[in-house]
Amino acid sequence: MVLLGLGLGLGLATATIAGCASTERSPREVATNAFTDLRREIHAQVGDPPRRAELLSLADEFEKLLDEAVASRSKIEARIMALNASYDSTEAEFAAALAEARESTRARQERLLEIQTRAKDILTAAEWENLGQFRAIAIEAAADLASHRNAVDAAPRGEKEAGR
Repeated sequence: MVLLGLGLGLGLATATIAGCASTERSPREVATNAFTDLRREIHAQVGDPPRRAELLSLADEFEKLLDEAVASRSKIEARIMALNASYDSTEAEFAAALAEARESTRARQERLLEIQTRAKDILTAAEWENLGQFRAIAIEAAADLASHRNAVDAAPRGEKEAGR
């Protein structure tokens, strides 16, 4: 049921994020704004100060998890590029790098599920429903930021050096 609600919310988030993209904000700005909106809505929807504080702490954990995902992606991309640049790299080295990336992603997904489960346990059904769109937007923005690649980084080597 939680995943169904999250799936429906992600559809709304996709439309919202697409609209945000037209203002040419960076994925980091979109994610920061999404978390700011989520925190604002937690303040608006949750009147009980101890529960509100716990939910805000979970939002902080979620945002920290996002930062870890971005750092991990940069690290694995650098490792793969270094392996790719070396003629001495073995298939086993590539496999190990990719296995490490999969494992760190899996661990972060588990932590995100734990955060979501804890949040659902804290909230009433009505609060959970009312915060649904904001949770979905934050998750979508986080996913976009974690998977974002700078256009310069994606350009072939000759184009990077030429500044194109």
